Amino acid sequence: MKVLRKCIRNASGETLRGDLHAAPGNSSLVIVCHGFGKTWNKNRPQYRNICLAFQAAGINAFRFSFSGLKPSGGKAEDSSYSKQKSDLAAVIDYFSMKLRPGPITITAHSFGSVASALQAAEDSRIGQLLLVAPRLLPRQSMVARSIETFCGQKLEEIVASPARRFPVGPIMIGDIEYSFSRTYIEDLIHTDVLAAIEKIRVPVSILRGVNDKRISEREILAAVARNSLVTYVPLPDAGHSFGSAGQREALCKALVQAYRQNRRLA
Repeated sequence: MKVLRKCIRNASGETLRGDLHAAPGNSSLVIVCHGFGKTWNKNRPQYRNICLAFQAAGINAFRFSFSGLKPSGGKAEDSSYSKQKSDLAAVIDYFSMKLRPGPITITAHSFGSVASALQAAEDSRIGQLLLVAPRLLPRQSMVARSIETFCGQKLEEIVASPARRFPVGPIMIGDIEYSFSRTYIEDLIHTDVLAAIEKIRVPVSILRGVNDKRISEREILAAVARNSLVTYVPLPDAGHSFGSAGQREALCKALVQAYRQNRRLA
């Protein structure tokens, strides 16, 4: 099936690189946003498989790497929720002009769900959200805890300290070194994902593996309670990263099914 390489400029002038899994004769579009980590980019099997599943269903799907993560341009230490939101807006701008897809679907995993929810709360071009193991409480995340442990201070104290140098790090998380900007830490403090979800006026499906140790079911149910347009789809025998081929296959089927159900509701 046809895959087209795309280069899109973000607001900082950096190049966002992605792959469009084209479905000839259909203008519908799903944009796929990856999760956290320097190895979690557009080329991970999970995101490739999601795009292939939508393409096989006759729907265009685009996966890209956020700025700072290969093969896109920029520095990893400049990454933040607000910068990823800006990256996603640039991708939506591009396809709104080039493909004219009508309402756009955003599929996002974990960390990428934050930018997606923030953008959907204010962007009428987005027709539905499909969030996979979304990070809904950034202040309580593993990253926030790791930064506080490394610095021996609360996040609020870190950004308020006149002696603190940025970026903070390197910090080892999952055997990978990270450095975090002031903007990233400020975003961890101030980003209210649940408040953004409350403002969204299109269908939102949240899919979570029942064995997920990073995202609690309590977080998901809090989102469901905030907005009647939010539905929860628990996936058996899966964790946070959907590491096996069988788990990825089940996830892809559930995403396509949720997409179709939400389109009927819209």
